[in-house]
Amino acid sequence: MIIEAVNMRASDIHLEPMGDRVRLRYRIDGVCVERDNLPKRMQNAILARMKLMAGMNIAEKGIPPDGRIKLPIQ
Repeated sequence: MIIEAVNMRASDIHLEPMGDRVRLRYRIDGVCVERDNLPKRMQNAILARMKLMAGMNIAEKGIPPDGRIKLPIQ
């Protein structure tokens, strides 16, 4: 997901929990572009992994998270 976002020149990755799915969008040239709809059952694992990679507290809930991940891309 992260490598694809970099290759598409996205500045942000948005993971948006919905009632029946998790919407994945990339911000490209200032516009949010919908990339995929992920199964709802994957929500907790994806969000926890991203928070861990960003050094965030995975137990924190109720506020919109804002984090950054530094990752070498080749």
